[in-house]
Amino acid sequence: MANKLVPKKFPTSPFIENTKDLGAFIRAQRTQHGLVIDEAAKMLGVSVDLLSGVENGNRNVGIDKVLQILSGLGLKMSIFTKKQAHYAVLPAIETYNLKQT
Repeated sequence: MANKLVPKKFPTSPFIENTKDLGAFIRAQRTQHGLVIDEAAKMLGVSVDLLSGVENGNRNVGIDKVLQILSGLGLKMSIFTKKQAHYAVLPAIETYNLKQT
């Protein structure tokens, strides 16, 4: 009997500070779409080992593979300066969080 897939929640912060943060976004997106890891790896054209390592933040992979995984799962990565994040991104997040309550 197969394990039931439990969708993971997205991290509360949109900022990726390390590989574990990146992996958490990838795992949340994959599970929210109902994909078990072997199905997702096949769909993304990567090995299960690679995808698992990325999701756990334990794998050093090239940026090309990271972008391939993100794109395949419908995620985009943006880069902001710390000043831009403070003045533009954080207020937008606060507004979004207020609408959710």
